[in-house]
Amino acid sequence: MFGIKASAEYIVEWAAKDPYGFLTSVIFALTPLFIISAALSWKLAKMIEAR
Repeated sequence: MFGIKASAEYIVEWAAKDPYGFLTSVIFALTPLFIISAALSWKLAKMIEAR
């Protein structure tokens, strides 16, 4: 079983060996979260404006 330390070492190794692939994966993983955050912020702004 992998521990947290082993997982962290693997990720650091991956980032060092293939930085562009690593950054691309991180961006693809975070993009949906940014889109959801923007949509919820817009919805909250509309709710506050309605009051």
